[in-house]
Amino acid sequence: MDQQNQQNLQTKDVKLKKKHRGGLSRIRRQPVTIVRSQNTGTTRHDLGRVSSQKPQQLFWQKRLEGLKATTLRSDSVENADLPKNIKPAGPYIGNDTAFRSVINAIHLHQGPIIGQTAGKNVLDKNPGVFLDPKQPLVGTIIISNDDIRKQEEKVNLLRRKLALALQDYEKR
Repeated sequence: MDQQNQQNLQTKDVKLKKKHRGGLSRIRRQPVTIVRSQNTGTTRHDLGRVSSQKPQQLFWQKRLEGLKATTLRSDSVENADLPKNIKPAGPYIGNDTAFRSVINAIHLHQGPIIGQTAGKNVLDKNPGVFLDPKQPLVGTIIISNDDIRKQEEKVNLLRRKLALALQDYEKR
């Protein structure tokens, strides 16, 4: 009986395969129209630069929203604010998230930091397309000569204070 069951199973398998092939042959017999949207004479083999870095997830900084640094005594540390000329860019991006993205760009990226070049309206409509993941989540940063002069004044003032403090320390 075992041989007879095996033969019955084999004949069923063959019938199913023929039936399946028959269905496919009907599909193959249908006329097909080929429409080409590109010039077929040229083939592009150059893929451009292929980066060895992993792609970066968009808006990863939002995971850190609401978290605050604390000291050992459980005192909350105040958040730093962005300068007035740097505005957050992108949908639902707050000052904290924008600040974290600027800090991340300063520490991890080697190129210039210019911010998002797309407009705020465009970023709000479709951020996945127009957002540059290599730039922080802030609008285009424009630094004027006046900004540079003010920063130089602050640095010089702090250097003078540090020099005075070192002199006082050495006198003790």
